[in-house]
Amino acid sequence: MGGRGRGRSRGWGRGHQQPQRNEELGRQQMYNSGQQGRGQGDPRSGPVNVARESQPRMQPVPQSPRCQQSFEGQFMDGGDGNQQQQAAPTNSARNGEISKFPARNGQGTQGKQINVLSNHFAISLPKGNLETFVTQYDVDMKLISEKDGSLKDCPKKFIKRGMQVFCQENWPARNPAFDGSKGLYCCGAKLLQGEITRDVTVKSFDRFDATGRPLTERLRIKVQEVGTVSLASIGQSLQKVPQESIQALDIILRHCGMTKFVQVGRSFFYQPSKPAQSLGESMDLWHGIFQSATFGTGNKPFLNVDVTHKGFPRDQTVRDLVSDLGTRPLKPGKPAPQQFNPENQYKFGACLELDEKIRNYLKGLKIMYEIPNDKTSRRVYRVNDLVESPKNKTFMLDGQVKISVFDYYAENKEYLIRYPDWPCLHAGARDKTIFLPMELCKVAPNQVTVKKLNEEQTRIMVKVAVTKPDVRKSNIFRALGNLGLNNDRCLGEFNISVGTQMTQVRGRVLPPPSLAYRSDQDVRVMNGAWRIDRVRFLTTSRAVESWDFIVMCGGYRSTSDRDLDTFKNHLVSVGNNLGMSFSRESRDIWTAVPNVTLLAKFLESQAKYFRGGPLDIVFVVLPNTFGGQNPYPVVKQVLELKYKILTQCIRQDTLEKALRSRNGSCDYSTITNILLKVNAKLNGKNHKIHMSCRPRCFSENVMIMGADVTHPPPDSQSCPSFAAVTASHDKEDLFKFNMQFRLQPPRVEEIQDLANITLEHLRYFADKNSGKYPSRIIFYRDGVSDGQFDMVLSSELVAMKKAFRTIGESYSPKITFLVVQKRHHTRFFPNSGDGDKNGNVPAGFVVDNTITHPTDMDFYLVSHQSIQGTSRPTKYKVLYDDAKMTEDELEKLTFFLCHLYAKCNRSVSYPAPTYYAHHAATRAKLYFNEGKSTIDVNDEAALRHENMRLGHAMEKMMKSHPMFFV
Repeated sequence: MGGRGRGRSRGWGRGHQQPQRNEELGRQQMYNSGQQGRGQGDPRSGPVNVARESQPRMQPVPQSPRCQQSFEGQFMDGGDGNQQQQAAPTNSARNGEISKFPARNGQGTQGKQINVLSNHFAISLPKGNLETFVTQYDVDMKLISEKDGSLKDCPKKFIKRGMQVFCQENWPARNPAFDGSKGLYCCGAKLLQGEITRDVTVKSFDRFDATGRPLTERLRIKVQEVGTVSLASIGQSLQKVPQESIQALDIILRHCGMTKFVQVGRSFFYQPSKPAQSLGESMDLWHGIFQSATFGTGNKPFLNVDVTHKGFPRDQTVRDLVSDLGTRPLKPGKPAPQQFNPENQYKFGACLELDEKIRNYLKGLKIMYEIPNDKTSRRVYRVNDLVESPKNKTFMLDGQVKISVFDYYAENKEYLIRYPDWPCLHAGARDKTIFLPMELCKVAPNQVTVKKLNEEQTRIMVKVAVTKPDVRKSNIFRALGNLGLNNDRCLGEFNISVGTQMTQVRGRVLPPPSLAYRSDQDVRVMNGAWRIDRVRFLTTSRAVESWDFIVMCGGYRSTSDRDLDTFKNHLVSVGNNLGMSFSRESRDIWTAVPNVTLLAKFLESQAKYFRGGPLDIVFVVLPNTFGGQNPYPVVKQVLELKYKILTQCIRQDTLEKALRSRNGSCDYSTITNILLKVNAKLNGKNHKIHMSCRPRCFSENVMIMGADVTHPPPDSQSCPSFAAVTASHDKEDLFKFNMQFRLQPPRVEEIQDLANITLEHLRYFADKNSGKYPSRIIFYRDGVSDGQFDMVLSSELVAMKKAFRTIGESYSPKITFLVVQKRHHTRFFPNSGDGDKNGNVPAGFVVDNTITHPTDMDFYLVSHQSIQGTSRPTKYKVLYDDAKMTEDELEKLTFFLCHLYAKCNRSVSYPAPTYYAHHAATRAKLYFNEGKSTIDVNDEAALRHENMRLGHAMEKMMKSHPMFFV
């Protein structure tokens, strides 16, 4: 008996609308699907299922333990360390064969030039011929069995430790670089000729002797030469850098951090000083250092360095963990709650919510187990589950005698369990009966967890991590100093150094567009925002004749009938100012249901009443608190998915904010924010780009598309991935978008049904434009890392062309295909006088030189004004473009599309179609209802059936109100 994961910079401020507040409450949900079949005769009535016949299922790009690259430009951080260098590309293929990415055709020229600093530090490489060549070795490591001396696969926990001992014993005067898996590199004289095999001894730290010292394990390590790698091409503008050179440089630079800190992906974290910053519920905030080698113009190498933060499980006894999880959270303005006492207050099964919190926290973590006064019992195990209490949990001892855990410890361990009502931890191998009394366990230190932080933990994390540009810049210099690269013996042996100053980059501030409202009213954009208190929406569909309110705050009567009447009066008044008319009094329905189950039943009963007559929209006021549950998904699942009723959710605190004003009137911006979404949902147009400054492509019968795939959390086993694609259908103004979504197997990044999705969008576009199909398509694809570029071109672009051929063999619109990348760590720091009031670069700031790709067309764009923190630019990479757009055209179009987001009167951080795709994917996730679904998410046939079901359910809504999801 013993024991065994797309921080967006915010683009809003006081007095302006927040892009994602009321309607996207609980914004962890989204996505959608639709399929329908037609005959082959009519070009618009061919078979819809054109994509599945010959395309193999694409799997996620596997993580290479040997080459975890994130070289931006030629390689890049996609958030998961799955990066690979891409070949220099062209667009030679109109028939599906894609060979190269579009080459840069000169840098952009539009806008006011300013110089800024970027957190890219120059890398200096050796100049001598001998030092530019490094020798590569392959490492094979096995664990020697204590029982029979047989060789087994080496556990990951021993690999770094074993290699460190091996190098110290065999080459004590050398400092080779190890990649933590199988690659070893040295420069100068070779470490060996041929190969060598040696046995080494490492400490276990999982088992201990009678004195408490760790026992040891034996490893057999074989090292053999693979070849030599040249670093000479790095920094040479006329030479293409080989993949093996990139890999070698990255491993050499990462060796220092890997040996000193706790590694998580491409970041290194160090233990905080005591006491650590608490995130709540036994999670502590750790500070870290992100580093990534990048290549810029002329193949010049840089090291991108940034600060990062992550929550780590606290090193403490499991008893203290239970006390922390059982204590009620501190509420603002309230006295500190009494600390939960497990000895007197905890009994397994008495509070299922607390049991589940403990289970979710411990599952998958390592714990240290030890019986008092018996150091030989000390072990480290991984927790599988929380099970019954020691007095109730039984197992078969030696396969013969049934015994409880309580009796086992009393009789065999001579230990009397003090708290027999606490649960046991099932630990170790899952097929073994290792049940540990919780009182004997402690959470092991320095553990990395991929579990998602809760809302309060995220709030605390953001509060610490969001810093002004000058503070962040100082923190980056401090982080680089802590990393100590130039004092590292390994880098010194390779004669590689990293500069201590940030790189100066030449950027430009693009002029913002002028926006047009009704009667061609011209509105100017200032600092990424504009006022609409003196204009009317471009179009409104018609008067809102039938509208009702459901108020879920009946049990929280801080909102009164009078408050609601006042709010509605303001809504009507501001709506009239904006050109929207509400024709009659709404019906008010109050409810105080206490949980989501009863809420669903209540909404069902009301929806049946609503169906007695057509409703334009139902406003639903959601309470600030709902017993720890989120009512938003239930509202959408019942009213929207089942009964096809258009809804607009408003949080209670938003409603109360709208009523607060110094002069007795409403908060105009809050009311406007709600009406922006309502008008779009009711098929109105809020605004458009003014004719005086429209991008040239707007006059070319263009359809602009956005795409995104949202994946389940790393620890989820019952949630698929959700792909969503949006497309414009009003070719004159490009404000209206429709959407399609699909469920697909977990963590598959390829949009598997893109041919059918594209076909649906093309047909919808033609239906709205007198039967004419678009002659140009501009596609913004979100969520793709550099290592997946080839997949996108070989699969998704080909799928789009299949859809074109279904329309007709001669139909071949020009395509511009861009990838939108937000998961990177590039930041810009303007000089004094060049930034905005918060010290960030101005909205419209673009960079397409120095730190961008040596040959391919890409650029960084800060399209929004950050109100807090340091602006995160969005990176755009052109993968295909047979329209041959210039840098200036692409940069202008992308910037202007950030001003067409329906939910706010501010420019947002990336183009509206991609934002909408993210919302659509969240809506699909909400419809899926993971907690109640019984679908096997790895069964593609079951997912196709679910896609058809959801698509059929939402077909009418998607056609009659295409922007219902904003």
